[in-house]
Amino acid sequence: MDNVFIGTNSTIVGGVRIGPKAIVAAGAVVTKDVPENSVVGGVPAKYICSFDEWMERRKEQYPSELKPTHQDVSDELVKYMWEKFENDRS
Repeated sequence: MDNVFIGTNSTIVGGVRIGPKAIVAAGAVVTKDVPENSVVGGVPAKYICSFDEWMERRKEQYPSELKPTHQDVSDELVKYMWEKFENDRS
């Protein structure tokens, strides 16, 4: 369907339908249809939250002055996220 994100190393069993505006987490094993507007993950894949809930959680990660607009991501936000990634790894 439209607007679907399939994470790396996920397995989707034949005949399974992934609904529009859905996310399948990396490494998930999808054995049942994934409803529209949902996020699933795990082995076997289970419902985690709605797509809209996931988007709201993601928005909270960014400092308000760096929040992306539409599909544009500022250089400052990229720098901030890389620094956060490096700090979280240490």
